[in-house]
Amino acid sequence: MHILIYLRCFSILLPYITAGMTFLDLQPYQFPNLVSFWKHHPIADQKAETLAESTLAFQQKFNCDFIKITPAGSWQAVCHGVTDKWDGDFLGRRIITKTIIEKPEDWSSLPDFSQSLPTLLQEIVGASRLVHQESKDNKPILSTVFCPISQAIQMAGLSVFLEHTEKYPHKVLAGLERITQNTLFAINELIKTGTKGIYFVTQHMRHGALSPDIYKIFGEPFDERCLAVCKDLIYNIFHLHGSEIYISLGNIPSNCFIHYESIPENTLSVSIFEKYASKLIAGIPATDMARYWSDEEIRQLIADKSYGKITTCGCVLPLDFPDESIIQWMQVSKNMFQPCR
Repeated sequence: MHILIYLRCFSILLPYITAGMTFLDLQPYQFPNLVSFWKHHPIADQKAETLAESTLAFQQKFNCDFIKITPAGSWQAVCHGVTDKWDGDFLGRRIITKTIIEKPEDWSSLPDFSQSLPTLLQEIVGASRLVHQESKDNKPILSTVFCPISQAIQMAGLSVFLEHTEKYPHKVLAGLERITQNTLFAINELIKTGTKGIYFVTQHMRHGALSPDIYKIFGEPFDERCLAVCKDLIYNIFHLHGSEIYISLGNIPSNCFIHYESIPENTLSVSIFEKYASKLIAGIPATDMARYWSDEEIRQLIADKSYGKITTCGCVLPLDFPDESIIQWMQVSKNMFQPCR
């Protein structure tokens, strides 16, 4: 156990050591004190009652340190008019079957949620309300919200979005303004139900999707506004989805963590660690979690791959990830660390 803790300390210090920094240059580090995992709930995620029931059943089985309500990744785009379906995806994700942005003028015809409350928004807010009403263990509950630029790309498709940002940037920015207003409306509705934090997702802060220059203009200002309304919640998690991520963030609340998957493609620079060290959460890839079965192997993987104040996966667990394995991961994770001094 002590060897693993020392390995953990060394893995945290390694970026600073290679940059010529010493231990005295670092702020005091607190080891993870929260453990949580989650899954999608396909089909059930379309209705308030079934999403709440699935969320509560997951929590009852695994006793996570916080409860994450996980609707479909396209739920806000559907609220704007997109259509989607679940086709058996192993993670429970839905695919978009019809977009709504084709012409530049389409950016100016997006709905106003405050004037006509979308059906799916009512279901997701209703699920949050039910989870808060029926949860018995007094654990914080986080609601999942997607950032405006990711919603916009879901509505248009990546190629159309990029074409419009190049040729009609002002129209895209006007559309993003409406999407942001709708996102702020959704966040406030979720907060009214008792939500203690927002799990805020970007799917496109990565080199394989958008350049940092594009994200700086069309993503960052709107993300900053969404996170600002969450500043009084217990804590928020900004999830940077995928590989080859970069950091394009404005001012974010002090209670906001930055979550990404711990894979070689997501190696962050020393300068990023210097700026965000206390906020970073490196989640363990589910593929790695599935290959390790003994307590000792799990402890070693946590020491090698996990970083930050929350021990979790890199994203969602596969639908077929065994219950007994989640229970084991919860137990080992919660019992593993003492503060490193």
